[in-house]
Amino acid sequence: MKKILTLLVLTAIAGGSATAQFRLNCKIRVIGSVNITLTNLNNDTLFNGVVKNGEEFTSGALDIKEDLYRLSIGMIKRDVILSNSPIQIKGFVDAKNESTSNIQIMGSPLSDSLHNALGLFKNWGRGAWDWARIENRFSPEVLSSVVVLNDHHFAQKYEVLKMLNDSYSYETKRNLLSGRIRELFTTADNFKIGAKSTDFTLPDRDGVKHSTSQMRGKLILVDFWASWCGPCRKEMKSLQSIYEEIKGDDLIFISISLDDKREDWIKAMDTDNIPWLALWDDSGFKNTKFQKLYGFSQIPFIMLIGKDGKILARGLRGEDVKTEILKNRDIK
Repeated sequence: MKKILTLLVLTAIAGGSATAQFRLNCKIRVIGSVNITLTNLNNDTLFNGVVKNGEEFTSGALDIKEDLYRLSIGMIKRDVILSNSPIQIKGFVDAKNESTSNIQIMGSPLSDSLHNALGLFKNWGRGAWDWARIENRFSPEVLSSVVVLNDHHFAQKYEVLKMLNDSYSYETKRNLLSGRIRELFTTADNFKIGAKSTDFTLPDRDGVKHSTSQMRGKLILVDFWASWCGPCRKEMKSLQSIYEEIKGDDLIFISISLDDKREDWIKAMDTDNIPWLALWDDSGFKNTKFQKLYGFSQIPFIMLIGKDGKILARGLRGEDVKTEILKNRDIK
């Protein structure tokens, strides 16, 4: 990590010194014609044109900052890191069949590195996403781009976000990529361990509303789940065993359903015989505010809130739930 941080600082100091102008040159084989578009992270279109078979296309000179962009050629979309130097696109594009298309983007080494980093990070062969495989092998711009393109995965990675955010503390390195990293870090800072938990109010099955602000002085275990989530239902059984063993007046369990339909929640709640406080967020899993509020993208998601309202633990599963409760039970 120290090696990466040093590289980040050196790159940050050097950023913004380029004086050349960006230009995209393109000559490709095309069946029909295709649109070519370059957009930034705010989805602003920097240029848009039509490429015809074998004809030269140029974007003209553009002043751009070194940043992460999206290049679209027909159905083909590429995330690229560009700076104020020209790039050349060659290859073949079938406007109706992306799988038979093949393009090469030359003049952007950082884009090549980004492609390689994404391949290693997503690590499809092993079915896992692995930050450790890339954190000491790629430049700061590439690492930041991997994070932004997979922001849902990094929502809880506070140390990674902090490291990248700290690297952009220099005024010489201000672009949309650094701004997006800053936003992710600021959000993560709100739900890191020790942060003040944001209070919420939700209804139970009878429509009675319950607020965590009224539960101060007690440990609060919050479980986000849904009836359609198999691992959630399995985890619910584990929680019930733990609850029966260590329940007490100083401890509140809350299960929050992210079901889209109330009847699905009620049926699952009755089937599982949930003995503690059960609430429902009617916005559903896809639209719930809680994913951003507490930084999770998958359920079950279980967190422990202390008697003072601060987050004690997050992402708990199995026996870790019991361990964290017992560890913090006597802390005032």
